[in-house]
Amino acid sequence: GYLDEDGCSIWVGGLTLLYMEIQKCILRLIEKWYSIKKSKAQMMLRRVFLSSSIAGGFAAWFFSDASAAPEKLDQGLYDIIEAVQLQMFPAGNLIPSAEKFHAAKFLEETILHPTYDKDLRQLVLSGAKQLQTQEDNFLNYSQNKKEEVLRSFEKTSLGRKWLDQIMILSLEGLLSDPIYGGNVDQSGWNALQTKGGEPRPKTRYINS
Repeated sequence: GYLDEDGCSIWVGGLTLLYMEIQKCILRLIEKWYSIKKSKAQMMLRRVFLSSSIAGGFAAWFFSDASAAPEKLDQGLYDIIEAVQLQMFPAGNLIPSAEKFHAAKFLEETILHPTYDKDLRQLVLSGAKQLQTQEDNFLNYSQNKKEEVLRSFEKTSLGRKWLDQIMILSLEGLLSDPIYGGNVDQSGWNALQTKGGEPRPKTRYINS
């Protein structure tokens, strides 16, 4: 998996209590995934909130201006993103795999919605394009080789920001209400033995 080490203060300044609850939920996710002590899980949590906190991901839906976006991702970029998400959330763990909770589908539909933050959308697309250009055979690499490439990519400014954003979007897909296209069959909630807030949303987006 991709969650491990790092060294920076845990993000603690949420816009609302919602974000504090999300942080607690992710901490539980990491603890259960790796069956480790809380102190180590807290260290692992740092990377998620390092450069663009999960608040930024959710806030992008609620507060950003509408801007033009393609209807679908380029298939090559989609495949790259999906492969990276599978590296982050592989099969065979207590937490469902990226494939199982439809991480790539959730990401695509989220970032291409017209109200999604255009700068974050561009970050996702630019990072995927850069990785595709640098490693044109990435999809055929072994798991160990993919991990090595991503570790190297993480050392660049774009790579680090991109991987952080892919992780944030993947976690949103894992933990959000299934109506948004991720967390299929409530697989993320079930793995954490939790559930979403009430009342549950009846539509994906608020009409403006």
